[in-house]
Amino acid sequence: MVFNTGCTPDVIFFMDGKPWKTTRPGRGSTAQALVTAAGGDNVNLMQQAYYNGHYGFCGAKVQHVLQSDGMCYSSTCPLHRHDTSVLQSSSMMTMVSVLFINNDQAQPVKTVTDKAYERTRHFWPLHTSLEL
Repeated sequence: MVFNTGCTPDVIFFMDGKPWKTTRPGRGSTAQALVTAAGGDNVNLMQQAYYNGHYGFCGAKVQHVLQSDGMCYSSTCPLHRHDTSVLQSSSMMTMVSVLFINNDQAQPVKTVTDKAYERTRHFWPLHTSLEL
């Protein structure tokens, strides 16, 4: 893995959040039943819950965490959130924070992320040479 990617041996995970586009919700009896159960009377509330103004479409934010061997380690689907909010609401920070190479506290396992995430002992945002 180190040879093929150029990553150091302590990089175990790769993580990124991506929007998934969906059809616009809020039509039919199911949408009306959900709005009523939530105590509302406006079906447009369903559409507002799924709409993301930054991307300009309805959908969900999905966070993928891949092990270095390509296996999907975890994914979450909060709506209407930034990548860092998705990370904070998931248990991923706790799970990764207890992992160390050979149980050596001086060698934390690292997760390569994009620049939306902050740098910690376990999370390393990857920047291109043009951004540095």
